[in-house]
Amino acid sequence: MPTVPTVTGRQVESRGFQSPGFQTFEQPNIGDALVDAGSKAIGVFGEAKQRANVALSQEASLKLSQAEEDLKIQLYSLKGQNAIGKGQEFTQQYDEQIQSLSASLPDDASRQMFMQQAQQQRIQFQGNVGRYEQGQVNEFESNQYDATRQLQIQKEADSWNNPQEAVLAKNIRTVATARYGASRGWSQEQILAAIEKDNLAATEMRAKNYAVDNPLGWMNGEFSADDTGGLDMRAVGIVESGGQHLNSDGSIITSSAGAQGRFQLMPETGKELAAKRGIQYNPSDEEQHTMLASDYAQDLSNKYGSELLAGAAYNWGQGNVDKLIEKVGDPRKGEISQADFIKQLPSETQGWISRYRKNKTGMDPVTVYQIDNLANAQIEKQRKLVLNELEPLLNNTMAQLNNGEVPDTVPSIPAIMFGYGEQGKKMVSKLDISMDNAKTFQAIQYLSPEQQQQELLKKKPEVNDPDYALKLEAYGKLSSLVSRSNETIQAQRDSRRFNEALSMGEKLDPANKSMQKAADYTQTAQNFRINDGSTHDGVVQLVAQTGIIPSQVTSQLSAVSRSRSPDAVKQGADLFNRLYDADPASVGDMPKDMQGFYLTVKQLTDSGMAPESAIEQAQNLTYNQTDALKAQLASTQSTKEYKKDRVKAMDSAVSNMSQLFRFDPSADDQSPEAARFRNDYQALYDINYRTTGGNADAAKKMTNQQIARTWSISEVNGGAKFMKYAPEALYNYGPSGWQAAQWKEEKERLMYGDRKETITTSPTQLGITSGNAPVVETKTPESRIGGELEITPDVLTARQGDYAIMVRMKDKDGIESVQPFFDKYGRQMRWKPSLEDWDPYKKSQIEREQKDQEEMLRGQEIRGFKDKHRAIDEQYRRFHNDRVNRFKNYFSWSNE
Repeated sequence: MPTVPTVTGRQVESRGFQSPGFQTFEQPNIGDALVDAGSKAIGVFGEAKQRANVALSQEASLKLSQAEEDLKIQLYSLKGQNAIGKGQEFTQQYDEQIQSLSASLPDDASRQMFMQQAQQQRIQFQGNVGRYEQGQVNEFESNQYDATRQLQIQKEADSWNNPQEAVLAKNIRTVATARYGASRGWSQEQILAAIEKDNLAATEMRAKNYAVDNPLGWMNGEFSADDTGGLDMRAVGIVESGGQHLNSDGSIITSSAGAQGRFQLMPETGKELAAKRGIQYNPSDEEQHTMLASDYAQDLSNKYGSELLAGAAYNWGQGNVDKLIEKVGDPRKGEISQADFIKQLPSETQGWISRYRKNKTGMDPVTVYQIDNLANAQIEKQRKLVLNELEPLLNNTMAQLNNGEVPDTVPSIPAIMFGYGEQGKKMVSKLDISMDNAKTFQAIQYLSPEQQQQELLKKKPEVNDPDYALKLEAYGKLSSLVSRSNETIQAQRDSRRFNEALSMGEKLDPANKSMQKAADYTQTAQNFRINDGSTHDGVVQLVAQTGIIPSQVTSQLSAVSRSRSPDAVKQGADLFNRLYDADPASVGDMPKDMQGFYLTVKQLTDSGMAPESAIEQAQNLTYNQTDALKAQLASTQSTKEYKKDRVKAMDSAVSNMSQLFRFDPSADDQSPEAARFRNDYQALYDINYRTTGGNADAAKKMTNQQIARTWSISEVNGGAKFMKYAPEALYNYGPSGWQAAQWKEEKERLMYGDRKETITTSPTQLGITSGNAPVVETKTPESRIGGELEITPDVLTARQGDYAIMVRMKDKDGIESVQPFFDKYGRQMRWKPSLEDWDPYKKSQIEREQKDQEEMLRGQEIRGFKDKHRAIDEQYRRFHNDRVNRFKNYFSWSNE
């Protein structure tokens, strides 16, 4: 602060005049008085002048102080680099203010007084501005140093994937620290400590950036993969024991294998190392333990000259590492890369190498752990993103494989391992098994069922298989796939068989579910609508040709039979009657009242009755019969006219069974079979008459188709005879007469055996004793049965569809007898017709299948199959080889 000068000496004071009273003074000489007055006046004037100079110098000094404050405000507003060199500049301005103020004073005395004070103020001002400038220079330099440090640390952190940029940034930061420390007079230790501190900070930031961008690389220890040749003992100690030598209770840290101490030396190894130094081995001595571990690490480094190999040997053993080098190649010679060599190591050793590399960066274990968590979190994020795309793709692939198809794409093993994490190995195994099964399916798809079962048994896993659960599940899927494929192939064959029967007009077995299903899947059945008359013609033709009604037709007829819509019911009635005319047997399984309803509606509408009235009348006669109507019908059935109509109806049924150019029985024959036929027909007719509400025509139609399902005029036992449950009635489909022809073949086989060997008969055996008669040769043996075989329906026939085989014989008196026929084990034999087992039919089916197979071989379908087979073989080969290569070490999968 400016100093205000003070003046010492006489001071002028103003005091009041004190008058003690009136006094008389001595009057001096007038001349002396004037001289004395002049001297006093001069003294008073000089004193006033001096006082004025003091005041002026003080005023100038105050102005200088004010100017000084203004200059300080201006200077102090300048910070950092802006303050450099300003001390001298502001001192010059201060000097100019002094000169200006000094020049404004009136004389030398006041200027001299001011300059004395200003000189002291200048010294103080110059010191203040100098110190301020130096402080700003120091602050600027410090800020620049800190900014340089932070900038280069950030650059080094951002250059995690660019080692050259990272090294350049580190060198710039190191040089800056060294220069700054030297300028501040730091010791060498202080400079090195500051550099190391920044190195750790940069390494941590760089590691975090690396872990975020390449989390798998961080977890695998690739962040610090440079090979220095020697082992970092600090990192080794952290990996081996967390850097601790003793447990909390003071005992030596010991592994399950017996390794001891901070560096986990085996006692035998420790003793050998101690013996080399000529000292007594003491595992409790941490200093000795560290020394011996360093010796061992140095020996390994000297042997291998590679930090990687030395570390692997420290954890896995030198012998194991040497064998692996001999097997897969030496990374030091470039025979194999370090990354590929690591993949060949056991998972434990791979983990050791990874943790060692992360800890040799110098970061403390807590920081490494935090970065591990950061990397794991990033991996989970990446895994979710990968899984969002991978899971649908893998699901599609698995679905296609499980369906026996060639997948569009097969995800790679690394993608599966990464996306599914811990479940990756299981998913890879599952995919591999599915590909193997798909390959098997493609190979056995068109084999016979027996061959398929043999191949399937080979895929059934053993109980001790490590993938037993996966393979058993896949085996079940493969078995189901083969079963579905067989069903599909069979359905295709059934469809071809049905279409062939449709084109040829061959009646099929209505009880055959395969043929029923084939009928249901025809385009005609799929397009059928009962209220659309244009779809009826195809259905009628289908039923007329094959004898099978599609399920859709039956269900819609049943539904419409209860409808109140005249148009719909009329359409149904027209269709039903057309079906009845085309093949009466085909509608036999429909409810009797529904049959009666449709026949009555058709009859009434054809007679001219309005559709509405015809429907109402038919419903009243069939569905809604009153007691009065029932009594009336019962009364009518006892009349002669009714019985006469019934006989006519029965004759029509017999006529339907008869054939031209054959002597057939009539309904009024007196044979037991004819009598049973009449009884059955009359009973059915009476029921149908009541069911149809007295409609004789409808009753005749219904009874004729019903009786034809159990009765026929059969020739299986020779001449044409009535037979209940005749094969021609129960098996009323296929080529005409096949039932009798098949029984004839079976009868000859039972009577004569197989006709394969030639039978020779000498002339003597024939009674020729003279001449040169030749030997007679024939393939017709004599009957082994003393009678004629025939089939007879019994109580089992209606339920099982088979027949008892009987032997009709005559004794010596010509009296006939009929006895059961037994096999060589004493069991009564039975016979059941089977069109599929009839030789001519089997041959035609075999020829048809051969023809179909030839068409498939020539057609695009089989070529497509071969292409698919080759494609899945190739995919399986690539995937399986990849998996085999990786199977050696599952840990590497997790890395990828």
